[in-house]
Amino acid sequence: MSKGEKTAGSAPSSLAAALRAPLFAGVEDAEAALAALRPIGREYARGEILLRAGQACARFGLIEAGTADVVREDAGGNPVTVARLTAGDLFAEAFAFGGLPASVSVAAAEHTRVLWLEAERIISGDPRVAANALRVFARKNVFLTERIEHLSRRSLSDKVLSYLSAERRRARKDRFRIPFDRAGLADYLGCDRSALSAVLSRLKRAGVLDYHKNAFYFPERGYGPAPPLFSFIVSAKNRFDQRIKRTRSGSKYPFMAGCSSGTPIAMMDTGTPFVPSALRTASVRGWAG
Repeated sequence: MSKGEKTAGSAPSSLAAALRAPLFAGVEDAEAALAALRPIGREYARGEILLRAGQACARFGLIEAGTADVVREDAGGNPVTVARLTAGDLFAEAFAFGGLPASVSVAAAEHTRVLWLEAERIISGDPRVAANALRVFARKNVFLTERIEHLSRRSLSDKVLSYLSAERRRARKDRFRIPFDRAGLADYLGCDRSALSAVLSRLKRAGVLDYHKNAFYFPERGYGPAPPLFSFIVSAKNRFDQRIKRTRSGSKYPFMAGCSSGTPIAMMDTGTPFVPSALRTASVRGWAG
């Protein structure tokens, strides 16, 4: 047994958290079911590797406490966060059951406790545990499908809104928290952190959403998808163009003086649509209902 490892029986107080994991939901004798999986506990410091890509897996992990990141390297060798694991989550189960080497790495995001469980004993053990494991696998499949959907969007703003809308529907409320910090979200969406911050700032200024750190708020919306930022800005600009066509003089719109085409100077100089607060508020109310 390597340094930092311990048998499950040596730390009964820490096992209470593991027994509350979805893997043991509804199991009458959860302690016996856990013991049947021959758990080995280990603690990891922040940044320590729980699982390395290419490593063979006979066991899979259950997070007892703390958080860990599932990381995959891109073509340039840069680490990209695929998912964030919290207490009760499983990892490496697909590799353990499939007899395949790990294609991702898992690293502790903070001090983390893990139980390593034997995959083969899931099948021969308590039927309820096997059913729970199947349910966990299905949910992970849905999670990966959602991520593919987010990444398939063309613009970064659409990717951000697609992800945040999914999180809002999962929380079933307009105020919710996401499991990523800004760097983690950038890795998850496969973008640069500064570009992500710029998009979030634009969405906030446009009134589409509000946020503080990892807490987000969608004003006056149900649980449906939020509209893409680009469509919102184009709609606002079209309203301006229609108003300009109805007037021969630009006196009512001094910021557009000298623009024979009806295009705001701010857009001509910077390439960014200029939307005054009055119309921006009206537009937000228009799609917010």
